[in-house]
Amino acid sequence: MCLNYIFSCIALILNDNPFQVLVFDLQGKEHLPSLPGLLALILLNLDIPTFNYKFLTICNFLIGVLYSVITLVESQKSIQILQVILLLSFLIYHAFQSYISELFSRLKYIETPNEIPEERQKIAPIEDLSQAEMRLQDCLEQLRNLLPNVNSKIRSIIENVIKSLSLLVIDSKKFELSCFDNLNEEMDEEDKIYIMQSCMPMKISRPSKMRRFQQRVSLDKIVEKLLNQDAIMILKQLSNNWNFNTFDFNDKTNKSPISVIGKYSFKLYNLIDTFNISELKINFFLNDLQTNYKENPYHNAIHAADVLASGLFIISNSIITAYLSDLDIMIVIIAFLGHDVGHPGLTNRFLVNFQDPLAIRCKDYIDNDIAVLENMHASIIFSILQESDKDILENVSKDQFLMIRKWTIELILVTDMSKHFDLLATFRNKGYSIKSLEVTECKLEALKIVIHASDIGHSAKDIDLHKKWSLLLAEEFFHQGDIEKAHNQPVSMYCDRDKTILPKSQIGFLKNIALPLYELLANFLDTPNIYNCLDQLKNNISVWEYEYSAGKLRTFKDPTPKHLADNSPQIKGFSSMANFMLK
Repeated sequence: MCLNYIFSCIALILNDNPFQVLVFDLQGKEHLPSLPGLLALILLNLDIPTFNYKFLTICNFLIGVLYSVITLVESQKSIQILQVILLLSFLIYHAFQSYISELFSRLKYIETPNEIPEERQKIAPIEDLSQAEMRLQDCLEQLRNLLPNVNSKIRSIIENVIKSLSLLVIDSKKFELSCFDNLNEEMDEEDKIYIMQSCMPMKISRPSKMRRFQQRVSLDKIVEKLLNQDAIMILKQLSNNWNFNTFDFNDKTNKSPISVIGKYSFKLYNLIDTFNISELKINFFLNDLQTNYKENPYHNAIHAADVLASGLFIISNSIITAYLSDLDIMIVIIAFLGHDVGHPGLTNRFLVNFQDPLAIRCKDYIDNDIAVLENMHASIIFSILQESDKDILENVSKDQFLMIRKWTIELILVTDMSKHFDLLATFRNKGYSIKSLEVTECKLEALKIVIHASDIGHSAKDIDLHKKWSLLLAEEFFHQGDIEKAHNQPVSMYCDRDKTILPKSQIGFLKNIALPLYELLANFLDTPNIYNCLDQLKNNISVWEYEYSAGKLRTFKDPTPKHLADNSPQIKGFSSMANFMLK
């Protein structure tokens, strides 16, 4: 419409008698004057809000100048001057009318945005909206802002869309409150409050501080104060080297892997400054966390540091890093470092079968016989945080603390291997894509996949690291099998050192557990570094298949195999614990 109006006016002016005389010298030839046509075009477009008033003013100015120059260039008779004045008056009125129309449209939608019922604001205040609902509200606002600048036909369509989308927000809140529909209207207010607090799921407000985290470029001076040169060289590989060697790191840090990697990570991601954390409290918290790890062959402080290193690599080398906030990265550090704290080197199944106090008491752990160890790990973390000299969360807001607690617990619970297939099925069925990471629910589910992949990250590490971790885990299993044999209990699968064929057990684990997980992760993140991890995992499967076919490392009949005793100083401590349990 806008272009049609402009070109039509220009065509009429160029076809008028003054222009024909000026260009072609057609004296005496009569032509239909352009003024009536120009006035008709202005009147036809007067009430149609097809353009922005500023653009229309410029166009009308150019039309007026063009008409005036062509009309008055040859002669300036009074009739011609009157024609110019008449056209200019109409053009000015047209521009003024457009300005008034746009002004009233804007005021209308500022004061009564699409006449949405007040019920919408009462039912869906912004602090109670989910992530999806907040995105819907943003879309509604964008549509309302667009309305004043569109024509009447499109406007009616957009208005209908706004009304429909607004009802979705209302209905979602009504659905949550539908359980009250059948309640007596005369019910006591205190009873209603009790039902709301006891029978409705707890809502956690969106934390107000959700700034995207930023990694420091240089930490040389900070690192030099903490460590020797050898440890510095290893630590600088954090988040950059998938095959971060936590065994060497443990040796170079005087067997303090959690304390050092944790402190370094807090500084690396600026969390100390962001959340105003006392460095002394960080030291006490990390030292206590490390002390609570037992000297198991596998589930020990070295494994915890390795899981954090693996997780930070996946995050830093994928699109996930663009969607994480300062709060998210602090949750990652706490959950990944503490995910196995207090682990006794025994499985959940073993604890349940032996009626271990961890499995039957409910003083500290909510679900009897369900995720026994994982509930314990989360409980220990927050028990440490309750101590005033170790409370690194003292300066976070209430909503931030609730989110940290909720997400940390959920991330730790998902490391229970019994959740493996449910986790993968849920992620596949929801059809998440990279764009979905904007939604809080998807971000949490993605971090669950990341911590699970990091927990069994040795599966996709360099073959030497992978074998070392595999042998240590096998020895931990075999100690459990020894206890089961001593108590005349059925020996758990792959826990019998006399019968377990290690290459075969590893092939089964890698193919059935690790491979589907890493394929899901690689396909979701779609980044070369994660595909490289997947390729290494497949290579490790091939190595074990070769060793199985060659008959190597068939069983472990030595209670403490020499190659394990050389590699892990924790074996001695674990053997003492196992002997104590056997007695």
